[in-house]
Amino acid sequence: MSTNAKNTIRPEFLKNFTTKVKDRYILLEKGNPQFKDISSLVGSINQTVNQIIQELNLKIVDRQLPYITLKTCYGNVADKRVRVFLHNDDTDFLYECDIQTQIEDEREISHILDLLVAASLKKITISSLSCDAELIIDYKLLKAAIIDILLDIVMFNSYSFLKRMNIADKKKFSQEKYLFFKNEQLYCFYDCPTDKMMYYSLSFSARFGEDDFNIDDYINYWNRFINQYYPNNEHIEKSIKEQIKQHVDFEELRKDIPQMFDELPKGAYLLLRTNKDRTEDLHPMLYSLFGIKRYRKGRIKIVPIEDFDKYRVLMEHLDISAYKIVK
Repeated sequence: MSTNAKNTIRPEFLKNFTTKVKDRYILLEKGNPQFKDISSLVGSINQTVNQIIQELNLKIVDRQLPYITLKTCYGNVADKRVRVFLHNDDTDFLYECDIQTQIEDEREISHILDLLVAASLKKITISSLSCDAELIIDYKLLKAAIIDILLDIVMFNSYSFLKRMNIADKKKFSQEKYLFFKNEQLYCFYDCPTDKMMYYSLSFSARFGEDDFNIDDYINYWNRFINQYYPNNEHIEKSIKEQIKQHVDFEELRKDIPQMFDELPKGAYLLLRTNKDRTEDLHPMLYSLFGIKRYRKGRIKIVPIEDFDKYRVLMEHLDISAYKIVK
């Protein structure tokens, strides 16, 4: 087996071949001792959240979901992609006051969540720092809580008619999710009040433990919510040509790929392409799939997304690039 880095198994392998990736930021005070391993935590969050998004993409066949990359920043909320303010009892009081002032002055961010790290708690409440909500959370559940926030960002950005909203409508949308949770009497992993809240992630209702997230429940809640609050809005996916342009190696792909979908029925597909680096043990499977007798980079195959499990091992080793296409 080749030792090339590309042959390392990548659990979030579909993300490797798409430029459809959102960046969002976590804001925190530099030098806080409890957050000294923040880079490691952020790396773990990114891998896990993108694995969940990958599973969502394989089950949701009517639209593309973007992937996401969480990054850290310090000092201010000038970047409009900040979504989480992370702090604890050791965070400097004047720094918190400064952040609160910035948040109160900010008019171009749809929502910011205040995450206060406190032992043995997992509670959603009104934020004292003028954020849209506060999660008082044990450090061991911090990863799960941030993932739950990121997932709703991804789901929101998967609907064409939601992305066109202005800031006021986006804030209203966040409150509607809370009303849906309350009116439907959904379960919530976190302790959540029944009074009016400005924010709710539907992920909160699909989580049952630190590492226990029910993807089918999550899809179901979003479908029910959209059908109830936005029944007359239709998602319009980008054209196949535009979707293919989001493949990281678009310039190397054959130009006739969009035409290859002309005779295929509506649905979701995986565009598979042989890569330069490969795992020799998997050659027989590759030869059979692509109808070749020796390995060549750039061979194309389109398969229904339902056939994913047949070829998963090829995707995990990145022997092939796999890109979702929605027709």
